[in-house]
Amino acid sequence: MADNRLGEFWNELRRRKVIRVAVVYFVAAWIAIEAASVIFPALLFPEWTARIVVALALIGFPVAVGLAWAFEVKPEGASPLPAEKAETEPTGEERLDGWKRIAAYLNRDVRTVRRWEKQQGLPVRRLMHDKLATVYAYRSELDAWLSQRDAGAPVKAPADSRGQGKKGLRWALMLLPLVFIAGYWALSWQKAEDPPISIGEWDWVLVTHFDNRTGEEMLDGMVEYALQRELANSPFVKVAPQERINAVLDLMKLPPESPIDVQTGREVSLRDGGIRVLVGGRIEKLGSTYLISTQLINPADGVSLASFSSESTSEDGILSSVRQLAEEVRTALGESLSSIEASAEMLSRATTPTLEALRLYSEAERMMRGSDRNRAVPVLEQAIRIDPDFASAHLLLVYVLRDRDEPTRAREHLERAVALAEQTSERERLFILATYYRYLGDVEREIETYELLTRLYPDHTWANGNLGQLLAWRGQLRAAYPYKIRQVEAAPNDEWPPYIAAQFAVINGEPATADSLVQRAGSLADYPWLNVRLKIFPAHAAWVEGDYAEALRLTEEIVSSMPPEELVSFAPLFGHVRSMFQALGRLDRLREVSSFRGEPGWLDAVTDFDSGNEATLNNYLDGEAEGFWAAALMAMAGRSEEARRIIEDPRTVELLTPPYQERDWRNLATGWLDLAEGRYQEALDRFSPSLFYLNISARHADQLAMHGLARAYLGAGRTESAIETLESTRRQRPLTIFEPGATWFWLHNQVLLHDLYADSGQEAKANAIAAELRELLQLADPAHPFLQRLP
Repeated sequence: MADNRLGEFWNELRRRKVIRVAVVYFVAAWIAIEAASVIFPALLFPEWTARIVVALALIGFPVAVGLAWAFEVKPEGASPLPAEKAETEPTGEERLDGWKRIAAYLNRDVRTVRRWEKQQGLPVRRLMHDKLATVYAYRSELDAWLSQRDAGAPVKAPADSRGQGKKGLRWALMLLPLVFIAGYWALSWQKAEDPPISIGEWDWVLVTHFDNRTGEEMLDGMVEYALQRELANSPFVKVAPQERINAVLDLMKLPPESPIDVQTGREVSLRDGGIRVLVGGRIEKLGSTYLISTQLINPADGVSLASFSSESTSEDGILSSVRQLAEEVRTALGESLSSIEASAEMLSRATTPTLEALRLYSEAERMMRGSDRNRAVPVLEQAIRIDPDFASAHLLLVYVLRDRDEPTRAREHLERAVALAEQTSERERLFILATYYRYLGDVEREIETYELLTRLYPDHTWANGNLGQLLAWRGQLRAAYPYKIRQVEAAPNDEWPPYIAAQFAVINGEPATADSLVQRAGSLADYPWLNVRLKIFPAHAAWVEGDYAEALRLTEEIVSSMPPEELVSFAPLFGHVRSMFQALGRLDRLREVSSFRGEPGWLDAVTDFDSGNEATLNNYLDGEAEGFWAAALMAMAGRSEEARRIIEDPRTVELLTPPYQERDWRNLATGWLDLAEGRYQEALDRFSPSLFYLNISARHADQLAMHGLARAYLGAGRTESAIETLESTRRQRPLTIFEPGATWFWLHNQVLLHDLYADSGQEAKANAIAAELRELLQLADPAHPFLQRLP
């Protein structure tokens, strides 16, 4: 009895094709598991992904068998099987058994009847016996089919099992890529959402030796060094320093700084006790493409926790690929996206074997972009103590020491940087040479070197900024514009470059770009003076575009938007507003707004001085005026002794606000003192070195220095040189509006240039300057002093 039941169950399994489904599923699952074991490591999937495939295969087996038991697959599709099997065959005269009896009943041959079944749905039944089937039909069903056919009603043909099979295969092929995509997305989501290991406050990460399979010796050690550099930039991930590793190597009786492969790294980590994750990998070259892969490894068991890869089509792109891998590693270790974005400032690209020295250099470079450059000095000195041959650290120290008016020390470090330049990358070497040419006064070679540097390395922040400023200083404002845009792109988190680039966008007739850059600067602004400049920027832009009425309206709008005492308390904005009235020639309005404060400032003083009223300037200077700027104005007013006293006072240096350079401001004041006392050659020597850097940091002082330089040339009998100097200032006009008082001194220079052309009989040039000044001062008061001097 039991044997019969077992046999019946076995027959039922075969009838329902459960055995066939089980065999097919087993073969397919085995193929999938084998494929995963080969393909997943090649794609650098984590090891746990292969285990997921095995688990899914095991889970899917009972599901597939259950579906095979519950459903019968027919040519027209799958349909549920009845709960009970029909164990007895239909009987009675109603039934026709076999193709011959069915054909005889229909009065057709067997071939025709079979064709009717396939194509027109003749109701023929089958009864399964093991692997065979008995064919039969009912007379009533055949009669109903014939009557329907004779009446002309459409007869639905059963689906062709071969067509269904092909259609099913097509659907399977179409769905297969979707399955892979869904699987890859699921793996990526799992990798992104669930860190493979939790890193705590006291946990460390050890970067091991990367296997260099490219055959290029220059890449030995490069990837792990660059990855260490990028990971060290994270406030979350702590990279084990060499000193910590050496302490364990000493316990292992290995020499310091021995190569750390994964096996050695595991032992170091286990001995150390605080290193939770190893980072290893390799670099390969396939054709011209570099493939860099990395893995996070659990030192406890050597199991890979996560894998990542990146490609580069050139050697220059390897560091960018490493940076991408570092971000993926940080994410996998549990660092938040906001933390990664907050530390987006990467370590600088500079040549040094010491990571700590590079870290110090990078910090100093960030300080140089801020408002307190002097703080970078001890940081750079420490970097040089760690690595005395750190050429770029020597070079950066040159810039800071020059700001502090320490030319001797600056020269020493510059010479050291030049001597070490050949040991650095091409990127660093060219930057060192460009700086050297600046100190030699060879502006042409400096520009050529910067052009080459920016062509080879378009993301070099300092090179783009310096080249743009050099071209602007020479009046090539259109040529300078793209370099200012590049500087913004190279330093996306710096607040000042977008504002400077916005100025050049307005000058070059791209107001939409200027608006975008201003918004960008506003989103980054953390410097009060920058916020003020952004507020007044629309008025500046209108002035540059020649819409002086709009510039006046926007300026008045600012004045009316706040009470006088609030405007006065906001000193930078108060200065910019008054400067706009001065530039537009609305001198009465300037004096009216200045009266909000109760006492005149230097803008009012120089305006009245050029109007023939020296009392205002003297009253200003008799007050608490101090610093090199006040000394220059005193010398200009003929108060030489007081100017000398201020220049020689050590406290004067303390009044300078970074990034203003002491030497340039001292030269400005001393040059005017020499000029006032008739020492024209000494004045020429003082003014000439100052012009470029004053043009960068303080255009109002630069325009006054240019005026002094022209006066010194005239005193030395070199009229043509004076005209050439003043002509160079004409190209600076659009930039002067962005600095309080600069446009006034520019107007002063143009009036002097007009007079020189008129005195030398060059009437056409004199008339051209006069027409330009009248256009600029079309809204000016009738008694404007500069308009009074024009014919």
